[in-house]
Amino acid sequence: MIRCHSLSIPNTGKVLLFARRSEGAIAQLQDTLKLDPDFSEAKIWLGVAYAETGRYDDALASLATVRDKNMSLAWTGYVYAKAGRRAAAGQVLLELEQMKASGPLSALCVYLGLGEKDKAFAALEQACETHSVAMTSLKVNPAYDSIRSDSRCAQLLRRVQLAP
Repeated sequence: MIRCHSLSIPNTGKVLLFARRSEGAIAQLQDTLKLDPDFSEAKIWLGVAYAETGRYDDALASLATVRDKNMSLAWTGYVYAKAGRRAAAGQVLLELEQMKASGPLSALCVYLGLGEKDKAFAALEQACETHSVAMTSLKVNPAYDSIRSDSRCAQLLRRVQLAP
């Protein structure tokens, strides 16, 4: 079995997703999973790419196969929210709260999907303070599209030196 390095093949799919080329991202991530069917990061980004194209059932199916449920739970909540399944997204938030170790940052995806901007920005503030990797894609990840026009996003982008 060939193991994909986390900085190579799956990142091509992620870059395509961030470039708003979701169909290309899906194809690339599917190819990645042919090489390594257990590669969690590829499964998660495939789920996000499916969600961005409105293929919510495919997104949930991809996320359900991730072995580490902590990794996939927040994105599952995001997909539920994007699909208009607010009650299911709320259940994910409850699960995340019960998993105290996950912290508010884990709920960020769900808040974004639900359009709960104030909670999303509170989580982003925490991410900024802790130098979380979540901040590195603030400018390009489609999950953040719903908050990018908010002045708080521009301020965060300046703080993390992703904007002039």
